[in-house]
Order: sequence, then structure tokens, then C-alpha cells
Amino acid sequence: YILFPLFHIYRFLPIRNFDKLLSRAELVVFESVYEVMLFERFKKINEKAKYIYRVSDDNTVRNVHQICIDYEMRIAKHFDLISSPSNAIHSRFSKFGNAKFQLHGAPIAVLDGNLCNPYSSKTLNAVFIGNNFLDREFINVAANYYPSINFHLFGDVGLSPDPRYKNVILYGQTDFMDLLPYVKYADFGMSPMTKTSFSDSNKIQIYTHFKLPIVISSINRCDRNNFIYYEIGNSESIKLTIDSAINFDRDSIQFSKVDSWDDLVKNMLTTVGLSWIFLPNWHLVL
Repeated sequence: YILFPLFHIYRFLPIRNFDKLLSRAELVVFESVYEVMLFERFKKINEKAKYIYRVSDDNTVRNVHQICIDYEMRIAKHFDLISSPSNAIHSRFSKFGNAKFQLHGAPIAVLDGNLCNPYSSKTLNAVFIGNNFLDREFINVAANYYPSINFHLFGDVGLSPDPRYKNVILYGQTDFMDLLPYVKYADFGMSPMTKTSFSDSNKIQIYTHFKLPIVISSINRCDRNNFIYYEIGNSESIKLTIDSAINFDRDSIQFSKVDSWDDLVKNMLTTVGLSWIFLPNWHLVL
């Protein structure tokens, strides 16, 4: 509560040389987190533009200040479209008529390109990609009980090499094209997250495109039939899910086609009444 006045100031900070650009815009897309607090200011400058709120992250699970969460809900109804990539996030906005559930896209042409298998044919391999909310206990338990499985972790996961677990391989931040072969040829994907709203994340879309079984924490349940759930903090549950992942019949995986990012943009534009052939000059404001 002490910091509320400081966060109010954020809405009025100067943005140099931007008003003129904004006044000519036909479409303005807001990402989630604090930038959404500039909505009313932008709307005053340009009332004619279409406004989309792409809620890629759930502010309620990302330690975002409460003033932003309150503001987000207060002005949500004034967007032309609230586009949420997961059911968990969409449920927060479903009471608004402008809210749509629109899954993340994926670079389909890249995923279907010629990717060489980086693994030895004699190994079992699990892969994780991401940065936030990794269940580290899951990794420790899995690595301890399954020394024959290599656990490949991509991203700034907050772990250091542990001599006890030589089968945990840390890559850190990695070029997207370099990590894709590890995902495509893995035996199963991992999404052991300690927070909710990650049942439809971008990595889940990529895992699913490659028809991987996915070990995921039970707090992220949904209707995907390639999910195998474990209970956080339950070692026996972790072992059972990994056994299931190893023996999973990948041919049984049924899912809707993973759309490309182009498909997502087309869907968003159509929803707000703009033609797919609407090709503006895009400006990324950071």
C-alpha cells in the first residue's frame, strides 16, 4: 500500500516522440504486465484505433503489483479484444464479451524443417525449456531415481551443476534453433511448474507439435491427452509419471493442429474487424 502512489506515477511518465506515432496507428497491441496501465492514456491520444490486449502472462502469478492487477480488470472491457493463450488466464476475463481463448502459435515451418537428432540411439532423454517457476525438487527426484535418463534443461532455470546428478544437463539461455532438435527427438517433455496457468504455454504447444508425452504438475490440469500428472512434493507420484512417460504410446496422442503465429495474428485481426491483408508498419515500443 505504501508503494501505490509510486505505481500511479508510472502511468504519467513521459514517452518521447511517441504521441505522433500513436495518433496515426490503426492497431495497438498491449502485452501483459505494467504496460497495460498506459491504456487510458493511449486511448485519449487515439480513440479510433483498435486495441488488443494479448494476455501472454497471468499477472496474478507473477508477483505483479496489485495496482496493476486492479487496473487490468477495471479497463479490460474497453479493449476491442482480450486474447488469452490459456484457459486459466481466459477464465479471469471470460465474463467480458470481448474475451477470446486463442492459443499461442508456433513457428510451424521452422519446426517442420530438417532438424538432426542430437542424441545417441542408446539413451533416454527428457527436455525442459523455460525460465520461470521450475519445480527443482522434481528434477532432483527424477535424476536420482532415473540415472539412465538424461534431463536436458534449457533456460535460466536457477540451478547449478550438481556432481550427484551427472544426468542433469544445463544449457542456460540457448538459441531457439539450437534447442529445437533436443525437443523434437526427446522421449518426453517436462513442464514441472510450481504455479498455475501453464497448461497451454508456448513450450506446451511446441512439445505437442512434436507429439511428446508431457510430465506436468497436477495444478495445471486440462483436457490434453498427452499430459501425465504428478503431485508436487510427492516422490512416488514423480516416479509413476516418469514410468508412464517412458512407456507412453505416442501414436495415441490426439490433439488439434498447433497453429502458426501467422494463424494467430490472422485470428486476432479478424476478431477486431481488420482484414488479414492489413499490413501496417509495426513498431515495437520498449
